[in-house]
Amino acid sequence: MAVSLLSKALAKVLSTGSGMAVIIGVGCSLVLGTGNAYAAAEKDSAMFFNPKPQDDDVIVPMPCKGFMVFKKVYTSNEDKLHDKGFSAGSNNADSLLTQAPNSRYIQGAFKDKQGYYYLIGKYELNSAQYDILSSYDLGKGKCSDKKLSPKDRIAKSNISWFDALEITRQYSHFLASKAAQQALTEVKGSQLPSDGAKTVAFARLPTDSEWEFAARGGNRVTSSQFSADVFPFENGKTIADYAWYKGKGSSMDGRVQIIGAKLPNPLGIYDILGNVSEMMLDPFYATRTGRLHGQSGGYIVRGGSIFSGQDGMITAYRSERAYFTKGNETKSRDMGMRLVLSIPFTNSIEEVRTLKEQVAKLGNDDNSDTKGGGNLNTIAELDKIIAEQKQAQQKAEQDRKAAQNAAEQARKEAQKAAELAKEEVQKATELAQKQADSDIKQAKLEQDKLQKELELSKKELELSQQEVAKAQKERDDLGAYLMSMQQNLHKLRANMIEANAKKEEMRDRAIVSNLRLGGYLCSTIAREEIARERYAQREEILRKVPLKECRADSQSKECLKATEQQELKFKQDRALVDHMVDYYVSYYADHITDTMNTFDYKFIKEQLKNAQQSLGKNEGTLSEYIAQFLNDLDKHQTAGRDLEANKKLWIKQCRALKH
Repeated sequence: MAVSLLSKALAKVLSTGSGMAVIIGVGCSLVLGTGNAYAAAEKDSAMFFNPKPQDDDVIVPMPCKGFMVFKKVYTSNEDKLHDKGFSAGSNNADSLLTQAPNSRYIQGAFKDKQGYYYLIGKYELNSAQYDILSSYDLGKGKCSDKKLSPKDRIAKSNISWFDALEITRQYSHFLASKAAQQALTEVKGSQLPSDGAKTVAFARLPTDSEWEFAARGGNRVTSSQFSADVFPFENGKTIADYAWYKGKGSSMDGRVQIIGAKLPNPLGIYDILGNVSEMMLDPFYATRTGRLHGQSGGYIVRGGSIFSGQDGMITAYRSERAYFTKGNETKSRDMGMRLVLSIPFTNSIEEVRTLKEQVAKLGNDDNSDTKGGGNLNTIAELDKIIAEQKQAQQKAEQDRKAAQNAAEQARKEAQKAAELAKEEVQKATELAQKQADSDIKQAKLEQDKLQKELELSKKELELSQQEVAKAQKERDDLGAYLMSMQQNLHKLRANMIEANAKKEEMRDRAIVSNLRLGGYLCSTIAREEIARERYAQREEILRKVPLKECRADSQSKECLKATEQQELKFKQDRALVDHMVDYYVSYYADHITDTMNTFDYKFIKEQLKNAQQSLGKNEGTLSEYIAQFLNDLDKHQTAGRDLEANKKLWIKQCRALKH
């Protein structure tokens, strides 16, 4: 009897929130053996670590046969440097100082066939996982014999930011150890995320941008849904079905709840809003005029909690916490954490070299990119000017050195001439002393002449030195001018790169919109063509049904008049449905022409996947029509210009996609 009552009590505590309960029988042991904390049977273990399993879960082992579940959040499908831009914050926020709209950029660390992504915890860290990692002690700790209880499923709270960092340190150490490799055989379906080579992922808190991008739904929602205050709900659902907050229909008692009891957001992430507020890795920055303010502060908490009202359940909500309060590390019983797995930005010399080459090309215009705001390779022209200025500076330096060498040579020649003159004076003096008195006067004249030549040589030497100094100053002034000009040109180049990068981003967004409109027009053509087919079938059926005026006599005046009126009505209705099909296929034709006249096809082709992914959960309904529109753009480059023939072909192709 006691066993039955306890089982019922446990079932009530472990209610999943969807009417289903998980029951742990008292006779079922949660421990496989001594020294294996939380080493529950596989079914029971999932209840504590992954209560709502899904096919796309990324299961990563933990010490003591525990595990943690992560979700892939895709960012972009191009190369690593082409990060994803998005708008954070909200115009409807109560505090524009912390939640005003601002521009962010994000990129995933991992890559698969669908593109780059990062890994974020599917659930908030619960008490069982916290205890396992706290006891790990960098591999020196021992697993506990403690049996799991329903309380271990509750999200861990009342921890400081420094406690959270220590948990990420312990988990990162485990993931890099041999014990993690062994754990892969102990935890079914688990893996160790890596860069595909030798670098294994490490654990950390999410960044502010990673959290908000994932909370809004990432690429699983449309652009309008992403910019809304809350991610889209399933039909008939409200925020109370997704979040624990203070209010009717949610957490009235102010207690932190078990993980995974509510519904997930579009990315399959649970409790991203409410329950415990989640600490971020990066420091807090205020928001202002579309950007983050320059001063960094405390740390950021996101998502609201069981102490927040329903109006706080928005993805833009963020607040600042001090690292210390009254001399102690800041803690709160409604504040917890969620983990992210990542890897270093670069992992090899080869990758660094490749990325440097890509960085050097960023912002450069393509010579063929003269549409949609292309600037005729202005960056290349600036590079050419900078190179010419560098050559001019080098030539000026060579001329300065040549002038300096010439002046030095002149100084040496003047000095040599002075020495020769001095020798001649000495010789003349000696000769004068030996000669007779009659020759002394002549010798003095010669001596005076030579003395004047010596003085002249000294003056020439001084003038040469002055010319050298003057030339040196002119070369130095020219060098400073060229250096200043080169710095200004480099600054101009950097500004131009930034402007071109923004231009490219705007061009890509415009292309995505054009592709989506083309897909929508193709689907509308298919719908209207089906309507025309159905009308033709209806007309055929109605002709087979005798008119009441013709039931007595098919050749009577009344019958002939009614038949004529019916045919006139058929003709008018056919004209209407034909007009609707022709209207949309004409619009489709104009859109193909306008798109090809505005953008180069190579840029359009690159945005196919982005246009399809921008549809979010609706991708399956329109992605085929977008692909068909892209195919028609490609063929339009070389196809004939028989508009009527093209219209018939487009109608046939779009109609074929409507299953």
